[in-house]
Amino acid sequence: MSIPFAFVIIFGNLGMIFNICALSIQLVTSGILVPQTMLSDFYNKLAALLPATYGTDGYYTITFGGSSDNLISNSSSLGIIIAVTLAISTSVVALKREKVKSESKQIVTASAQ
Repeated sequence: MSIPFAFVIIFGNLGMIFNICALSIQLVTSGILVPQTMLSDFYNKLAALLPATYGTDGYYTITFGGSSDNLISNSSSLGIIIAVTLAISTSVVALKREKVKSESKQIVTASAQ
């Protein structure tokens, strides 16, 4: 959920449109709709960058059994994605907040004169 929020915070309404496209791509590349072995090399490389791949793989590991190393790897990949998107979102919000503060000071100064 951190990626959709990050894109909405950064790009506004365009972020929502991007999220719709990203969700469609993640459904295909994560192995939910189509097995990953049937995907082309491009989509396999793209899947490594998207969080749904790790979530799906972790879910399958829990449901159908698998190694705990695989589950730890998926969890750590998701943790890294969350940390990066939260850091980016926090930076953007801080920059926007400073911009609003400086604009409001200019308005107050201009109305005082």
